[in-house]
Amino acid sequence: MIGLCKTKSGKLFAVGTGRISSDPRYKTIGAKNTPLTSFYITTDTLGFGNNKEYESYLVQVWGEKAAYFSNFLKGEEIYLEGEVKDDEYASKKSGKKEYLINATIGFPSNVGEQLFQLNQVISLLNQTEEIGAQHTSNTQNGEPPFDYSALVPDDVFPEPDI
Repeated sequence: MIGLCKTKSGKLFAVGTGRISSDPRYKTIGAKNTPLTSFYITTDTLGFGNNKEYESYLVQVWGEKAAYFSNFLKGEEIYLEGEVKDDEYASKKSGKKEYLINATIGFPSNVGEQLFQLNQVISLLNQTEEIGAQHTSNTQNGEPPFDYSALVPDDVFPEPDI
């Protein structure tokens, strides 16, 4: 599922997972030969069986990351993040609203889920340390609680520039 959210400045961002429904196409554009990879992803929405509805998104990746995204295959599930361009448009095939996403981050969705869970654990550990909670296994000998945040480099989860 892809979630859309607006920033205070009015930009629309997409975050989530979907299944690649067309083969990624890599090409270069313009006089500067700017790399571009584009493909469609589809996500399930509401319903079951024949009544199931789908949302479709056109994904474009520009520049250095285009070659990386071109390695994905049709049918793979992918996690991605990116800015939504021009909010939405009507599909020429189905007439339904579709979104164009200029992706900046993408990887196989199982990796995304693992990173999300790791981020949640680190966040909880940091909150526990901030409120002064004691870890009984480390404090029985009078030692201070173990600093789990020291195990994770600062650049693993950079702050979003939203």
